[in-house]
Amino acid sequence: ARQLAGLPMKGRAVRNGRGRRGARARRFSKMNPQCFDIVVLDPPTKTKTPFGAVDIKNDYAALSKPALLATRPGGVLVASNHAHDVLAEDWIDSVVRCGKKAGRPVADARLLEVECDDDDFRSPNKPHLLKVGLFTTEVV
Repeated sequence: ARQLAGLPMKGRAVRNGRGRRGARARRFSKMNPQCFDIVVLDPPTKTKTPFGAVDIKNDYAALSKPALLATRPGGVLVASNHAHDVLAEDWIDSVVRCGKKAGRPVADARLLEVECDDDDFRSPNKPHLLKVGLFTTEVV
């Protein structure tokens, strides 16, 4: 690879298979996919990382799909959503729909009753901020 993000790389480091600063590229071993009995999904409401921004209001399906696929058939996904402008019923429906599309259908989805957290006292007309759902996948 003579270029990185469109920038030319010069020198002996490139010819020796090293990066721009002369360090060897880190190699990660391949892992076989695994399924778990319980998977916990608790994403932040909004975040910006070097890999991109995540907004759970718009991106929750992209987060729940790998979590559901990592849950074994008959296992449970424990998921939370802290977005105040997302209704609990709509959120649960989106996770169930995502599981169906991903090939890991949800047999049972229910909302857990949680106690109020500090953010819930901001405004009495906002819906409950913290939502926690249990999603049991179908046994194949």
